[in-house]
Order: sequence, then structure tokens, then C-alpha cells
Amino acid sequence: MHKSLIRPLCWYDINNYITSLKIKRENLTNTGQIQAKNSIIPPYGPFPVAGVWRVSYYINVKTAVKIFFFFILLSSQGIAMAENSNRFAQTPEAVRLARAVENNDAKGVAQAIQEGADPNITDNEGDSAVTLAVRAYKKDPGLLEMVMNAGGNPNALFPDKSPALEYFLNDRNFKGAETLIEAGADINALSRARRPLIISHGIRENWDVVWFLIECGARYNYPDEAFTWQEIFSTPKTTPPDSPLWPLKIKVWQFLKKNNQNVPEKIEELRSK
Repeated sequence: MHKSLIRPLCWYDINNYITSLKIKRENLTNTGQIQAKNSIIPPYGPFPVAGVWRVSYYINVKTAVKIFFFFILLSSQGIAMAENSNRFAQTPEAVRLARAVENNDAKGVAQAIQEGADPNITDNEGDSAVTLAVRAYKKDPGLLEMVMNAGGNPNALFPDKSPALEYFLNDRNFKGAETLIEAGADINALSRARRPLIISHGIRENWDVVWFLIECGARYNYPDEAFTWQEIFSTPKTTPPDSPLWPLKIKVWQFLKKNNQNVPEKIEELRSK
């Protein structure tokens, strides 16, 4: 091995792969004279027309092993990419549908749906046409209705495993939430924190969201939850009587007390927290 002709293999840039190796360049002229010197040949020409270029690679065992494992890694990544791309390769309509939703292209959405696009197919990041339409709801609410009418799953999950309904609740977008609920969304679903939605928002003192869920018929009796209503109301809070959410906090408390839930006995106890 010609170790003096070796340069370390550059792993950070595949374009430097060729230029990272010392090679021997020999220019064979028409007269048969050979002029040779050690140099680096860039990966792309130009090469002289008058001569014939012969390139020889001199690498040691360590470099050869690096190259071997590099191509194994490259092959495995290629297989993974192929598997991911095949999810859409068989349903190009789903790709067109997702792109149309992202671009707020109602005509494109309608055309993709007419062509039979499945709105529930997820992309490599875990998004579907449903979750994309939920994100785009503020710009064009009609996209979500179109996707739902095409068989979209109202309980679709975002890449972080939170339900689509939670996205609207966190944003206090009750109109969007109603669209999903009317389509069959589970109002008792678990939040990203793996708690019932109503409990999660009670802990966060989103009393408008809690009351909205109660009015929609959400379950409110969770005696086995780590945070009970007694604890939620008894923990020092940041919803004082002059808060816009105070009347809704009282409505939730009155409703739960009427339905025999374990809550503080008197309003005064809420005021003192």
C-alpha cells in the first residue's frame, strides 16, 4: 500500500469522496512519453483531449473498511426512503390531496377527492390530509369539511400523537372543534399528556374549554385520575374573581357539584384560592 498517497476519507460531504483520496495521475501522450505526478483530480473534469488519463486509487485497509461500511449505511438509508416513498407511490392521489390542502387549493382538493384520494393516508412525518386541513382551518375552513365529507378520520392523530380535536381546543377554536365533533370526534379522547381532554384543560384552568366539553356531553367523572376535581379546584390558581374566565369556573363548579362530584363545598373556597 502507498500510505504516503492516502488522505483521510471525508465523511461530511459525499461530493468530497473522490477528492478525499490521493491518486496517481498518469498522462499517456501520443509519443509514448509518460509524465506522472501525485495530485488530486477533482470529481468533475475537464480532462485533456490530447491525452489518455489513467487513474489508480491507492487506499489502505482502514480506508477500505470505512468505504465498505459507508456504502452499507447508504444502502440502508436508500431502502428506508424507498419504503417511505412507497406509502404514496401506490396512491399518488393522496400526494396531490395533501399538497392541495397545504396550498389552500380548494379546487385541487376537490379534484384529488374526485380521483379517489384517501384523506387518511399519512406522509413520512405522520401528517394526513385531515391534520393538514386542521392546521389550515383558519385560512380556509371549507377544506376540513371537504376532507371530512371524503371519509376523513375525525380522530386523526398529529405526529406528536395528539388528537386533531386537541389542536382546536388548545387554540380555543370551538367552531373547528364542532366540525370534528359533528363528524364523530371522540370528546373523551386522551390528550398529548395522556389524560382525558377535559381533565387536561381543567388542570390548565381553561374553563371555557372545560365548559365547552361539558356542553358537548363529555364525560367528567374520572375518580381514578391522578388529578381529581377536588385537587384541580383546591390547588392555588390564577383565575381570580376579576378574570374573564371566573364566571365559567363557577359554572363548571356548580355543574360538577350538582352531579355529585368531589369539589369544594362553597364558592368562598374558590375565591380564597
